[in-house]
Amino acid sequence: MTVGAAMNSLFVPLTHRPYRRLWIAQVFSDFGNFFDFVALEALIVYEWGLGAGALAAFAFAVGLPWILVGPWIALLADRVSKKRLMLFCCVLRIPFVIGFMLAPDLYWLLPLVFLKEILDVLFDPARQASLRWLVPRDRLEQANALSQLSLNTAKIAAPAFGGLVFAISGSETVFLLEAAGFLLAAMALMGLPAEEKASGTAAPPLNRRDLTAGVRMIRSNRILTFVIGTATVSMLIIWMYDKLIILWAQSLGMGVEAFGLIPGAIAAGSILGTLLVAPLNRFIRSPLLMMSTSILPVSVLMIVIGMGGLKWVTLPFPLWLAVWFAGGIVSPLFHVPYVTLLQSESPRAMVGRVVAVANAVQNATMLFSPMLGAALAGWIGVGSVFLLAGIVYGLFAFFCLWCVRRVLLGSERPLPKKEPAS
Repeated sequence: MTVGAAMNSLFVPLTHRPYRRLWIAQVFSDFGNFFDFVALEALIVYEWGLGAGALAAFAFAVGLPWILVGPWIALLADRVSKKRLMLFCCVLRIPFVIGFMLAPDLYWLLPLVFLKEILDVLFDPARQASLRWLVPRDRLEQANALSQLSLNTAKIAAPAFGGLVFAISGSETVFLLEAAGFLLAAMALMGLPAEEKASGTAAPPLNRRDLTAGVRMIRSNRILTFVIGTATVSMLIIWMYDKLIILWAQSLGMGVEAFGLIPGAIAAGSILGTLLVAPLNRFIRSPLLMMSTSILPVSVLMIVIGMGGLKWVTLPFPLWLAVWFAGGIVSPLFHVPYVTLLQSESPRAMVGRVVAVANAVQNATMLFSPMLGAALAGWIGVGSVFLLAGIVYGLFAFFCLWCVRRVLLGSERPLPKKEPAS
């Protein structure tokens, strides 16, 4: 397969009408999710004059629903209509976003963020379970790459446009446009076909065994154990510095407009990285190997960013954007193989529960990792946090590569050439 053919194969799932409808709905939902990325953090830091502690509390409010209610709520993705669940999530997020406009301070904002995040907790497993149900198994990797393309396009377009709107007309306009994005997502989901149900059957009540079924499935499959464990450690390290990016930018004299370009640069790199997944599969055929290899360059970039925060390295703003852009390129090389393995190694009827457990474990890091990062920033400085994160992540990359090459390589379930879609 030539590189051009590999690039063209990325868009083959869009010829499948049900997936095309789901993807269009995801585009609008992703845009709505990320449109307030700059606005909320800028509201906290630039308008309310708060610092790392407030940003850590914000991250805590985002992460808490994934732990408290995520595993239970996400069971619904395996038991009821996924179309209705996604519609419910999109529509109900609108009033909470409108509530952001009315929040006078952080104490009012955080409960609204918490309630909106509960709906995000439910939407993601329903979307992934729908994808596993709608798309033939041999097209899962391309479908996940397209989903990642939507996500990363939203990350560049939505935060950049949201930051521009925030700078021109304030946060209220940002939140109104975000609500419009969720409304458009709901309209797109109206055309999604409902999955077929077995006649004469009814789902039994939820119980503790349902909740632990995803855990048992992960423990029984060493590939799932490895990829979820690797993603969890990665999130632990990433969340330690993620909410410090705005303080890193501020320490280098960047304003809110410049900070708004950083997530845009990351997302622009992620779009390119997503397009590179299919061609790179010609050289790195194992999703496990691609996922593990991608960690190492990220660690190097974090070390460079940390050195910049410590003033050991001085670069003009365009070059700093290039550094963040390079980090974005590598991101899909981790995420696309991760999601593909998560879905391909899970039975169709278990995808929602496995995703729920994976999300709960990974997002548990949101509860303490940003606070750890904030504490370290107060003790050793923001730049040192990035430097430390890069060093630890680099060591973890070598450990993952050793595990894959010596223990796991070749044990993944092969993706068949053909599998009928529902």
